[in-house]
Amino acid sequence: MNVTKGEMLRIVTDRRLKAVDIRILMYLISTSDTEFNQQDLADLLDVTRENLNRSIQKLKAFGYLKLIKSNAHLNDYEDYIKTICVNIANNEKIEIRKKIKSNKMIYKADLNIVTQMKLEQVMELCNIDVKNSKDKFMLEDDAEIDFDTVADTDFTPYCVLHRRSDVFDLFELYKLYNEKIYSMYLDNNSLDSVISIDDVLLFLSCTELFRNDFTNDRMLDIIANFRKKYLDKMIAHYMNNTDILDKDFFLKYNRINKEFIANRKIKVCHIMRVLGYTNRETSRVASKFKSDLTEHNVAIKKEYTFIECLHLIKKLNKPSFYKDSVFNMELEDLEDIYL
Repeated sequence: MNVTKGEMLRIVTDRRLKAVDIRILMYLISTSDTEFNQQDLADLLDVTRENLNRSIQKLKAFGYLKLIKSNAHLNDYEDYIKTICVNIANNEKIEIRKKIKSNKMIYKADLNIVTQMKLEQVMELCNIDVKNSKDKFMLEDDAEIDFDTVADTDFTPYCVLHRRSDVFDLFELYKLYNEKIYSMYLDNNSLDSVISIDDVLLFLSCTELFRNDFTNDRMLDIIANFRKKYLDKMIAHYMNNTDILDKDFFLKYNRINKEFIANRKIKVCHIMRVLGYTNRETSRVASKFKSDLTEHNVAIKKEYTFIECLHLIKKLNKPSFYKDSVFNMELEDLEDIYL
């Protein structure tokens, strides 16, 4: 696979990826062999099978890997098989989804940036750093049927359903988000619709607003964990590599999350980077920053709230600061929202 300098730079500067993720991706880019045994590859790269599988799922969720083939009895490029089951609670027929086993999938490297997702992909995205399987989003239903024996995709067997998949609950949360934020009501036919990546990021940023209206606290906790660890990195990735996240997006993002962002704690090293104090880990640069704060009567702290940072930027007369996922608009635009 031919990789451009721009694509390579995007990979090595993607803060969402760890060193082991990049090593695995580099291997898959460098080889033409798309079929591999996970244990053999784990031995070759000297990583555990569990870490290899976790990295593959992360790379897939971030769009660096593409499924090119799954079980022979399924359509290519599909992670799930769908079937009709009977809900034992009310004897109604409903559709459930079963995730295909990872050893029956074949991937290849794909360096195109993901611009849209389905809800199953959003679920996998939120699962990437959850190590305990009991704490993950369920990507399949628990049902009394051996899906691997289904040879005909036109055949929809019936079985007894024990538990609904999280995808239906996530869809209810997404419908609540559209209702509360946009006054837009989605019907059930929208379950399989694709969602633009900017809307995915907005949705995941503000689910805490619906905690009083949504009964699945476990789902909200998983999304909150993802938001804490990855949302800033996701936004930074799309800011640096695309023009998808425009001013209109950041106006919505800041207004929707105003209360959370206003009180957010910002570390000194972060605000120094934004203000252009390069080599900020050195004592000389740190001393210069502290001296500038003292000169402008700003208290020296280890961290500041976002509101305090806006005041600090104004006092230091640094209106042309470096934009990142937190300080994502011009100072006057941020002041209009927060001050």
